[in-house]
Amino acid sequence: MDAGLSEIVGHRMPSPSVARKFLNGFHEDAQIETAKQQRRLDQIAYIPEETEALRGLGLVNRELAGELVRLCPEQRIATVDQDATIIESKRREALRRW
Repeated sequence: MDAGLSEIVGHRMPSPSVARKFLNGFHEDAQIETAKQQRRLDQIAYIPEETEALRGLGLVNRELAGELVRLCPEQRIATVDQDATIIESKRREALRRW
């Protein structure tokens, strides 16, 4: 847990397993399977269609960004760090083949 971040947001942060469960809720297995089936034979990677839940999350993020701009109009630069984890991979290893 990040005590500093918890202090900034005013509450404890969820555990990694709770956060993972929440984020997995934005995916729909059927759309993932459809994207896999629609890729060309020479393709490994695929991008599923955006789910309704992801569209909603995008709206929330846009509203949040707009509110931050309203509250801090003098701030001109922002960095959004979605995940600071670095995982090295080679192109062929980027998507594991099962």
